[in-house]
Amino acid sequence: MNRILRKNCLLDTNILIFVTDQNSPYHSEALKIFDVIARGELKAYVSTQNLLEYGAVLTRVYKVPQKEIAADIQELLSDSYFTVIHPAEIAVSIFLDFMNKKTGTYIYDLYLIATAIVSNMDYIITDDRELAKVKGIKIFNPFLPKNQQGG
Repeated sequence: MNRILRKNCLLDTNILIFVTDQNSPYHSEALKIFDVIARGELKAYVSTQNLLEYGAVLTRVYKVPQKEIAADIQELLSDSYFTVIHPAEIAVSIFLDFMNKKTGTYIYDLYLIATAIVSNMDYIITDDRELAKVKGIKIFNPFLPKNQQGG
């Protein structure tokens, strides 16, 4: 994790889910990321897209009432752990360019990558290996052993 310290890192939605889901096999590792953020050792960002996806997953998969999700999101934002980024208009052009390259990456992930690029993120922290198929952003997967981490 040392290589991402003091870097601008966009958290993928799955990291937020793993922190929330105490039954996830990734829960304790995701909590460690939040600890590093809380100590100010990691510049963490979430996008508005992450917040929407977080709500959608909790509603559909975990059957959490919307009112509880709204409270969770409000708590995330009020803790000042993260800076919320909003996609710039140029992100749409980058997103469309990615789509034309047929990477096989999920469409929402392509838009998240485009948002990360135009927001000058150094890394996206995720367990989603599909994101690494797209050139232009570095991926850090905290759930892989150190010897399997990419650049």
